[in-house]
Amino acid sequence: MEKKKLLIIITSMVIASILAFSTFKEQTNVYAFALAEEETFGGSNSEIARAVAIWDTSKVIVGYTNSFGAGGYDAFIAVKNGATLYMWTIGTSNDDYAYAVAVADDYAYIVGTTNNPNNYYDIFIAQWDLSTNNLLNTKFIASGINNPRADIATAVATDGTYVFVTGRWHDDKFFLAILDANNLNIIDFASLDFGPGNDVAYAIDFQSDSTYRIIIAGGTNTISFGGYDAFITRIDWDGVSLNVIWSLRFGATGNDAIYSLKTTGAAVVVGGFLNNNGLIAGFTIDGGFVLARATVFSNPSTITSIAISGSYLYAVGYFSNPPNHDDALILQIDNNGALVDAKGYGKGTIDRAFGIAIDGSDINVVGGTSTYPNNVYDATSLFSYLFVQWNPLVIPPTYTPYMRSQTISLTIASITPPTYSPTVSTSPVTPTINSPSDGEAFYVRFT
Repeated sequence: MEKKKLLIIITSMVIASILAFSTFKEQTNVYAFALAEEETFGGSNSEIARAVAIWDTSKVIVGYTNSFGAGGYDAFIAVKNGATLYMWTIGTSNDDYAYAVAVADDYAYIVGTTNNPNNYYDIFIAQWDLSTNNLLNTKFIASGINNPRADIATAVATDGTYVFVTGRWHDDKFFLAILDANNLNIIDFASLDFGPGNDVAYAIDFQSDSTYRIIIAGGTNTISFGGYDAFITRIDWDGVSLNVIWSLRFGATGNDAIYSLKTTGAAVVVGGFLNNNGLIAGFTIDGGFVLARATVFSNPSTITSIAISGSYLYAVGYFSNPPNHDDALILQIDNNGALVDAKGYGKGTIDRAFGIAIDGSDINVVGGTSTYPNNVYDATSLFSYLFVQWNPLVIPPTYTPYMRSQTISLTIASITPPTYSPTVSTSPVTPTINSPSDGEAFYVRFT
């Protein structure tokens, strides 16, 4: 009887999520948000902020810089509390880049890559103590020592017990690493492969009870509908073994990929791009398609990061906006899937948003720009927020954009990857604030 009740509850949640996505009216600007704070930071060369997370009342920002540090490029972590921003570099004597961050308790888990001359690119993972501002642990992982291969960590998620990392592996595969959150010891490491093409993962999240349901997404050109297809896969982990539950690829005739994902209840929401259009799509935790919509500008656009808070979905990215080059894009979408507000952020240079985190009523966005202050404007009139036609595909399509989908076989192999321990330096730095010269990181807050 209890199992039957649980099944009814789960089924009801899935049906509710489908109805919520499919029966709504547009509500543009009903609850429009406004710029509350804007700041750029960096040095004499370039910086880009790639991700942001919340720690207590502070914003934890990571990215990379070639104005400061031990190598040509160094990863950085910046902690912003109120009007004060503190910044540190983390790096080897080579080039190091941070692409993502996750926070649990008083620790930030930072992932990226290091440009090792012997190995090409290697996975870089760091644990930073936010209460003492110290680097506690690092882990460098390579698919082959003295083998020039590309291994890059692009996404991270944690619950404070385990750290889940994904990205590119062995040039043409992707990976799932599960580490101990206390010391970054590797508990499980799996090489993931769709086949003879190139696969790369950009996003990861999970749900857990007695089992971790891990969702990974990215892009693949193994058996594609054209160029690269987006993919999403679920892998369950019970603390002992990894099991592939389902994998799906989908795309149009051009290049498609998923850059960000979040799990919520019985649903998975993803953001990325579909044939030069920004994409937001919803799936059930069991791999069922719910709905997809695209930001169709007159020029290319992409969604780079999403966040969920309360009854709203938030998404950021960028779009080509001549003569401004690229402008950052910030979207707010309600729990019925309706577009509430859309803001553009930029001026005369390349302005791109890469990370978003929500803290109460604050919408925190980070990225890269070369100007300050930038223009903030209503972008709703610049694009159409269109439904994406899914399978079964009508030929010719009744509307565009459209895509096809297909299940895809995923090979999973647990391995013991090579690791090494280079010298890693950390240093506090004092960035220049609000005076960008050659491309700097930005932080903006909307309310």
